[in-house]
Amino acid sequence: PLYRSKDQPELLKQVTVGFGSPLSALSFTRDGSTIYAAGTDRYIYAYDVEYMQDLNFLQRLGGEAMVTLEGGTLDNIGGVVGHTDRVHSICSHPFLPNVIFSAGQEGRVLLWDMRQGNANPQIFASGVFRGDTMDISAAGTTLLTGNYEHGNSLLLHEIRMPFKGQAKRPLKTYSWSGDEDRLESGRYHTQSLLNAVGWDAFENKFIIAAGQEDNLARVFEIPPEGSKRPLHIVSTLEGDAPFTS
Repeated sequence: PLYRSKDQPELLKQVTVGFGSPLSALSFTRDGSTIYAAGTDRYIYAYDVEYMQDLNFLQRLGGEAMVTLEGGTLDNIGGVVGHTDRVHSICSHPFLPNVIFSAGQEGRVLLWDMRQGNANPQIFASGVFRGDTMDISAAGTTLLTGNYEHGNSLLLHEIRMPFKGQAKRPLKTYSWSGDEDRLESGRYHTQSLLNAVGWDAFENKFIIAAGQEDNLARVFEIPPEGSKRPLHIVSTLEGDAPFTS
């Protein structure tokens, strides 16, 4: 444009992340002090935000493991710390600014503590991830993940800090089909491979999910605690192309 309207957004700062590899995940901390970015190079980059005027590089997570000598044998030769494939999603804990979760195409959700750097990120959950398919509840107690596969593609994971051990089974699993009626063949009316999921911002009684195959986005209401009912479909939006975010 030949002129800039006062209502138009203004670019404050931009940086080249890492070596300029394509990015596929981006997240602010809740207090807005840090930005996390990640993509095809498998690393997670942390930037400090100074009054929204500058982005200062803080830390890089992931990469090749250090060779260590334990018990007289070389350990972790050629190994990788963190993700072994593209990082699709990042989210930070709402009350623990040093704690972040990342989901990779290799099928793992990792829990990182920024105070420990690359030291032993924990495998928190597993799944099939192809988009921004993670979100943490407002209370910081439940992680929502969405799988890029049919069946129980919406999963709820309990967050207990400090976290110890290997990935545990999800607290709840739900089908994209929700409370749709079945066809005579036994198949539900619609299917979706999820590319994006999220909580509502307030009471976390609702989930939004979108994807491809039938190119649909949906708002679901979560059944009461202890109920065995499926997700209730509040509304459905049909797209002309796959939903990616």
